[in-house]
Amino acid sequence: MELRQLRWFLAAVEAGSLSAAAREGHISQPALSVMIAQLERELGARLLDRGRDGVRLTAAGSAVAGIARRMVDDAELAGIAARATHDHDAEVRLAVTDPGTVPLVAGAVAAATLAGVHVSLVVGRHRPWEVHGVLRREVDLAVVTAPILDRRIRTAQLTTERRGILVGPRNDLFEAADADLTFELLADQAAVDPVDVPLDWTDEWAYRPQLNGERLRRAGPPVDSMSATFLSALTTEAVAFVPRQVGLIGQAMGLRYLEPTTGPLCEHLIAWRPPLSDAARLVLNSAASAVH
Repeated sequence: MELRQLRWFLAAVEAGSLSAAAREGHISQPALSVMIAQLERELGARLLDRGRDGVRLTAAGSAVAGIARRMVDDAELAGIAARATHDHDAEVRLAVTDPGTVPLVAGAVAAATLAGVHVSLVVGRHRPWEVHGVLRREVDLAVVTAPILDRRIRTAQLTTERRGILVGPRNDLFEAADADLTFELLADQAAVDPVDVPLDWTDEWAYRPQLNGERLRRAGPPVDSMSATFLSALTTEAVAFVPRQVGLIGQAMGLRYLEPTTGPLCEHLIAWRPPLSDAARLVLNSAASAVH
């Protein structure tokens, strides 16, 4: 069994048919069929069901596909790491906003460090400043929170978690029960208002409902950092929409973290703008593969 066989097997699965995989990979379909058939003989099991509408994984194929993906990813990581170590001055700038998201990339940073790549963490103000940093190439990679509104940005999912709100003692919700709270009921609450942030992004993040096409959103005090967000929630009646990990940090500072029973999840992504250096690809692939 060879890596190239596994790569072509995965290509067929992802393309949905042998003809599409052959076309995208610039190889003849008979040659591709021979390689996959050889892989099936070596493993002693049929991996794909072939039909007029394409190919489908068999039970054995599903089991092999997961292992094959890890093997191919590991081989690619090894190659990237080998190339990255040739550049002794290799540095990757990785942007983060929320301290709660640092563990999502800690393993990737450690792997890059072992490969001789220096990773600099760039801690910024508030979302989505890190996206702007990627667009302007001030950073190579960034841990971001969906949505990403610019199509020039590529992303890979790191994790999802619940989102909630932080409130201080001046807000009546400070004594509320979690079971009583929904995102819809937050429509009349003023929310801390990050400066220089697109309204569309804020509306999506805060999950603001609409009535007759109009936003039900009241802007609260402007903030320009995570610490300012905590302070505003602590000293005013405004609520702060945050992911769970940030909410737990705020709770340790005397705020109340509440998790509504409805509403979308918070999706954390790693973002970049092509092209990437080998060193940056090493960090990216390590971070993305850690979630599979």
